[in-house]
Amino acid sequence: TCSTTSLILHANLHIGSGSAVFVSNLTASTNVFLYESISGSGSVNIANSTVLGTLSASGATLSENSLLSVRTSSIKAVVWSAGSIKNSSVIAEDLTTSSIDLSLIHI
Repeated sequence: TCSTTSLILHANLHIGSGSAVFVSNLTASTNVFLYESISGSGSVNIANSTVLGTLSASGATLSENSLLSVRTSSIKAVVWSAGSIKNSSVIAEDLTTSSIDLSLIHI
């Protein structure tokens, strides 16, 4: 269980070759930023979390059977403008949000 103002997975972070990042039971009072590239069966998994601001994945790139999953969470807004999804998956399951913006994503 973790409580923070914001969580940033930086643009210089690359998750690949079967690696995974798990965020569970997180409460963020502002925003969560996902700017990394995910490839080679890598994954970012967010579960049982509350984000009182925005989950921003602007510019994030998923490729080579990678995964971004958000499960059983409440997020005020989801914004993913720009970036790409190629041979990969995005799963949102039991997600409560007031707004989703998926503009300019290359699929």
